[in-house]
This record gives sequence, C-alpha cells and structure tokens, in this order.
Amino acid sequence: MRILIDGEEVGHVKISDATYPNGDNPLLTPCYIIINTAIGGKGTWPEQADPKDYPVKFEIDYVRYYTKKK
Repeated sequence: MRILIDGEEVGHVKISDATYPNGDNPLLTPCYIIINTAIGGKGTWPEQADPKDYPVKFEIDYVRYYTKKK
C-alpha cells in the first residue's frame, strides 16, 4: 500500500507485513477512510490545543483509492 500526497510517496507498507501479534491482518479486512482534524485532548498526549492558534483551514481537494480486482 502506498500513501501519496500531491503525487509524492510519503509512506508505504507491504500488506503482508501488517499483522497483529495474533496473526490477523488489518489490511485484509473491510475498512473505510476517516479524514478529520483531531486537535487537543485530555491527559498528556496529545497536548491541549491552544485556542490562539485557531481557526485554521483544513482543505481536501479530493481523495482517491484504488483496489485490485479479485
């Protein structure tokens, strides 16, 4: 699986390497995409968001995914 931003690869993982200790593979089960801007939180991680740093823009032009036919 390759992750690209603006046509540049920013990450990749071999699907066969993505296994849990029990042997299950999360990339071989049905899934969906969530795209959001999660900020702040409770506790020590992530740090509390500073209101003076916001508002900011979060723009997504499009999302595309491909899958091989079985």
